[in-house]
Amino acid sequence: MIKVMRDASHNYPWLLKSIMGILAIAFVITMGWWGFGDQQGNTVATVGELVVTRDEFRRAYENMYRFYKEKVPGEFKDETIKQFVIEQLVDSRLWLVAAKDMGITVSDGDLREMILQVPEFQKNGAFDPDIYQRLLAANHLTPALFEAAQAKEILGNKARMLVRDAVALTPATISGMQYLAAILMLTPAVCMLGARRPGVSAWQWFVVLPMIFVLAWPAAIQIMNSNGRSPVQLSLPALSGGILAAIMSAAPGLGRGMTIPSLLQLTAALLAASPVIPLLAQTTWLFAAAIPVQLLSTILTGNCLRHHESQLQTATTLQQKTTILWLLFQDLYGMIWAQRLMQRAAEFERSEKWKCSLTIDGFTSLSSDTETNSAIADALPAFRWLLARFLDPQWVDTQLGISNATSPEACQTPKQQR
Repeated sequence: MIKVMRDASHNYPWLLKSIMGILAIAFVITMGWWGFGDQQGNTVATVGELVVTRDEFRRAYENMYRFYKEKVPGEFKDETIKQFVIEQLVDSRLWLVAAKDMGITVSDGDLREMILQVPEFQKNGAFDPDIYQRLLAANHLTPALFEAAQAKEILGNKARMLVRDAVALTPATISGMQYLAAILMLTPAVCMLGARRPGVSAWQWFVVLPMIFVLAWPAAIQIMNSNGRSPVQLSLPALSGGILAAIMSAAPGLGRGMTIPSLLQLTAALLAASPVIPLLAQTTWLFAAAIPVQLLSTILTGNCLRHHESQLQTATTLQQKTTILWLLFQDLYGMIWAQRLMQRAAEFERSEKWKCSLTIDGFTSLSSDTETNSAIADALPAFRWLLARFLDPQWVDTQLGISNATSPEACQTPKQQR
């Protein structure tokens, strides 16, 4: 029921203003007619040094009940009205306390302007002192009491507006946050470019973090120069760094199972950056479209990785297991790292006289499965060592069915093992 009343106040602004006027008059009548705080035990609520008296609450409740009964269709429970009234009374006190703490004041000009704009005090569109006096007298009010109540109303409204303006998101803030979201969407793939251990932490701190700072700096400068009033609009030179980072983030995933997810990720990042691109800034749906595109990229990525996992569970031969692990590595870390590991594997092949080679599709096959698996077993220590620079060594050994997964040799180079 409280929600219904709040929605009614939100949907009908005139209703909220009228209610606040009723409450303001209730404050004045209570203070000027019956006295404020003269009776012991007459306090309904206390907010700081201010109180809500029982008589004040009763008057506000009667006015509120009568007003809603006349203006809003439907029935309201007595307890619901009481709860709503006490919330409004306490809320008004809270804003008065906040206004005092913030040092807000009301000038005579503020008060005069507000009273002159009240329609009930006007005749032919202009303020009429006679109507003003008659309406106050009809409600047992003097100008001094009414103006004191209105001053408090203005004081509370000033505090509300000050807090609202302090927390409101400006166009510059919104577009800046959207651009930051686009930058952060690029970082996971860029992080993968420095994923080799050891050194992964240094890459994140000294490459990825400065990249975020450099890409966001032009937008931050615009926000500061406009004091947050103008939305961020970046020129082509300012966007060039982001475009380069986008290409860097997508390139490693191209060529294997992550090709489509990588392209979708790139598309989502570009869509998220559309609010700061001058030609696309007015097309607001582009930023919203980044969400489903990013979601689709995430779903396809998960499906790809789950496919590799299911294949590992059903693989029986060493060649099948190493091939699936190798393809999984390529989808996780990209073709750039895959090419680098194949170069290192070629070095091991020459120095250790392997009978098989590591290609983009896995270890090459020999004349028979037995001979192939035997050759892969000879190359396995080097293969494990290469993968251990990126993947957890124990997990790799578990997938390969190696029993000494926890042995120190698992993390040593083949030469160290010998």
